[in-house]
Amino acid sequence: MTGQRKAAQPSANGHFTLPESGLSLENVEQDLIRQALNRTGHNKAQAAKLLGISYDALRYQVKKFGME
Repeated sequence: MTGQRKAAQPSANGHFTLPESGLSLENVEQDLIRQALNRTGHNKAQAAKLLGISYDALRYQVKKFGME
């Protein structure tokens, strides 16, 4: 897979369609975590709730991706 990948777009029912060229799940995770943190003023408890994951899971992902 070369070139730039398209972002997955939600359909009317809220599901995402995987682009034919694929995507980087890690990049999607990072982007969603960044969005949640920005939207909540970097409040990790609120960001975790927004993402539907535990606070500890969010802390792990933030550390994993070097987003501290």
